[in-house]
Amino acid sequence: MQTITAREFNQRTSAALRQVLDTGEPLLITYRGQPRLTVTANGQPVGVVDRLIAEGRATRGDRSTPLPAEPVRFHSDKPIDEILDSDRDDRV
Repeated sequence: MQTITAREFNQRTSAALRQVLDTGEPLLITYRGQPRLTVTANGQPVGVVDRLIAEGRATRGDRSTPLPAEPVRFHSDKPIDEILDSDRDDRV
């Protein structure tokens, strides 16, 4: 939760409100160093994905690439654990 002073909120009210509406993240307003008010967006609750995006922990996927028409099939004689382990090793 972002925190700003009452003076900052007074000087940039519109920008602060827009940020709350865009991100869904509540805004804590302090007065004389003490937390006094919390500004939250009203309406539908923010979903998990929107909250993670607002926190910078996720990004929206690229929808410009179409999904394949048929599912990708993978055939191997190796057990899945071995395949996953080798894939993880490649990423290190």
